[in-house]
Amino acid sequence: MKKFNLIIICLLIFTVNTSAQELVLKEKLEPPTIESKQTLQKRSEVWIPGQWIIENNTHKWVNGYWELKKMGQVYICGKWKKIKQGYVWETGYWKSISMNQWISLYS
Repeated sequence: MKKFNLIIICLLIFTVNTSAQELVLKEKLEPPTIESKQTLQKRSEVWIPGQWIIENNTHKWVNGYWELKKMGQVYICGKWKKIKQGYVWETGYWKSISMNQWISLYS
């Protein structure tokens, strides 16, 4: 019985954490301004475009910035995902790729 209760509690925690990260909107939000990249100063950096984050149960825009490249990884930009109830923002993330792909991408 204790094991069953522990499983239920874990599932509830996972459900609460997952739903807390998704804020469903009827329409997609547009960025507040047209964003332009700054001139690249170092070949060791990659541009991370501006994106939405969820803060205090509302969407907040974060401007783009330069970040150091991560060996064997590529940045996947955030995007709006259409779901039955409306739209949710999927935050950008770093994705692992093969070193051959990484080298050909950044050489």
